[in-house]
Amino acid sequence: MNKSPARIVKPLITLALCATLAFSACSKEQHDVSYAFGMLIANNFLDLIDHNAFIQGVEDLQKDTPRFNAEIAEEIATAAITRFQTEMMMRSFAEDPEAMAAPEPFDEDASYAFAILITGDDFFATMDSATFTKGFRDMYESLETRFTLEVAQEKVNEAVVAFQETIAAKYLAEGDAFLAENAQRSEVTVTESGLQYEVLVAGSGARPDAASTVRVHYEGTLTNDTVFDSSYARGEPIEFPLDGVIPGWTEGLQLMSVGSTYKFFIPADLAYGAGGNQSIPPNSVLIFTVELLDIVE
Repeated sequence: MNKSPARIVKPLITLALCATLAFSACSKEQHDVSYAFGMLIANNFLDLIDHNAFIQGVEDLQKDTPRFNAEIAEEIATAAITRFQTEMMMRSFAEDPEAMAAPEPFDEDASYAFAILITGDDFFATMDSATFTKGFRDMYESLETRFTLEVAQEKVNEAVVAFQETIAAKYLAEGDAFLAENAQRSEVTVTESGLQYEVLVAGSGARPDAASTVRVHYEGTLTNDTVFDSSYARGEPIEFPLDGVIPGWTEGLQLMSVGSTYKFFIPADLAYGAGGNQSIPPNSVLIFTVELLDIVE
């Protein structure tokens, strides 16, 4: 329901994804975006990563021979980023920041892992890795680049917008098809707003209203069964006001009595819409299993 804290690596991964799709039909544009993205990565992390280790990571991943799998790469890179952030924060609070040693750059393993993290998603396969690497090399070796940084940023930004539109349309179509099929099940009730629900356990307690604060246990999944949030996994229920959550929750919880367990199928326009959030793609249908434990106030 609530947005997860954004990790520093997430915007980078999103940028990598966004810069890749939408251009496969046009080789020149694909190459331009690949080169521009390489330039931006080199410029943004010029003094932080071991350039050769980073390039080796990109090349090994493209050959399907990486030293680390995705999970280990994320652990290594995230640990390195966290250390760097901590050192930078300490410098910002120091009386004399210039007297402190500069933060240590990533070692070879962290730089290699960072490359896997940035370029490891399946979507990156549509980007030309050799052109990306050339843009990266040209930038960090201070060679003449094909674009200025401003133009490179513009090209990647355009790729981001094109990707977002493409992926949002894809998820919207998939979500509409899922809801249409799900609505045919006899166990499912569809409300006027389009919210779908299934009663798993019928309770006999009081019902909340739109101004109530409730205590619930819940698990949220996408239509492919990916769990994106779960109070069960955290080991404790959560309390929240019904006027402070997504519309599908505000409507759905008012249908429940204390002691009930419902399964909600929430259309995108009653959830996070075309924007999505850190863990939810744009225009996603959300599925929540919700246990209403109590009305707090």
